[in-house]
Amino acid sequence: MILDRHIDKTEESLQMLDDSLPQASVDRFLYGLKLHNWDEEAIMAFTIKIRNSHSYALLENTRLTKWKATFNEEYATNHNKYFTTAESAMNRMRSTLKGITDAIIKFCYRSNKALPADVDAPMVLERTPLLKGPYSKDMFGTDLYGKTVMLLFEELISYLNTAEDNVTICLDVIARENYLREHIDEVNEVYDKCFEDTFRNNRSVIKRLKESNANLDNDILKTIEDAEDAQQMIADLFHMLNLEEWNDFVVCKAIHDANKAGLDKKELFLWGEERKEKVMLVRKLLGHLSDLDLSDQNMKIDKQEGVVSGEFLMRLLVWCDINENSSHSVWLEYVTDKILSAQECRFTKVAKSGAIKAERKKMAFVGNDEIKKLQNTFNMALDSFIDNF
Repeated sequence: MILDRHIDKTEESLQMLDDSLPQASVDRFLYGLKLHNWDEEAIMAFTIKIRNSHSYALLENTRLTKWKATFNEEYATNHNKYFTTAESAMNRMRSTLKGITDAIIKFCYRSNKALPADVDAPMVLERTPLLKGPYSKDMFGTDLYGKTVMLLFEELISYLNTAEDNVTICLDVIARENYLREHIDEVNEVYDKCFEDTFRNNRSVIKRLKESNANLDNDILKTIEDAEDAQQMIADLFHMLNLEEWNDFVVCKAIHDANKAGLDKKELFLWGEERKEKVMLVRKLLGHLSDLDLSDQNMKIDKQEGVVSGEFLMRLLVWCDINENSSHSVWLEYVTDKILSAQECRFTKVAKSGAIKAERKKMAFVGNDEIKKLQNTFNMALDSFIDNF
């Protein structure tokens, strides 16, 4: 009879493949083999075809493994307007799906007899004796068959194992995506990480638009702000935005938040709107740094006249509560700009990151207790100094 070779690109199809592929066995294989009068040459040709299909499936396995590692770590994805995640996954294993169909249909009994108009053609996945279709056990097993037949079986099972692994990867990706949508805290962590990365990559655009006082409207930003539960809305929008929409949203939100908080883009990046009080303290300190005296700590800010030292910057970094290594370069740019642009500034230069690293190396020879003591004394001196303003 005519069989339907088509496999719908749905999660249900993936689940059906996941249930069916492990059922291939030597008995099913031999039963399907007996339905056709293959000579040795035909068996060898089919073996080579399976081997070639396997090579493509292995290549797709490598690509799917890489995709699995990153897909649910990205808040926005492309092609989500017209592809479900199942479709996107199955598009990444086209060769595997074709190879599965080509292999299993070989073991089916088929004819060109037309079916009644109101009857759908049965699916090859359901009818093939190799997987889910009916079969009978061979009375003599593999004893009557030569090495050529057994080589075909070994190649076929090896291929189907790889195909099953590819299907499992796709289902794992879908399961993880569904899990994240139901766990608000975790999907918001993905959102925060991706927002920071996109913010960093669009700094120049954000700066230019902010300085132009652009009034940017964004439907996604408005949707999140108007939602009764913003975090829930962020979870609902997971993988619903394409990359262009996401980039536009991040730029608009960064400018909106900066204007709302009165923070510039670097301050917003380093401390965020929720730590505005810390930003005000940092501004106050850097604006009056020329008046700071740390002689009671046996420490000069400018060991070289007019140069803010690496030792001071090393301790200032801790006081500023900058923990992410990826933020250090932005912080140093910010501090340098603020210090040198302050009124009545007596400094002509701020040490580079290399000087800070050199001071850290020196700290490797100092005990942890002593390091904490020196930092606490430094913090108290800065806090006391700021209280005067």
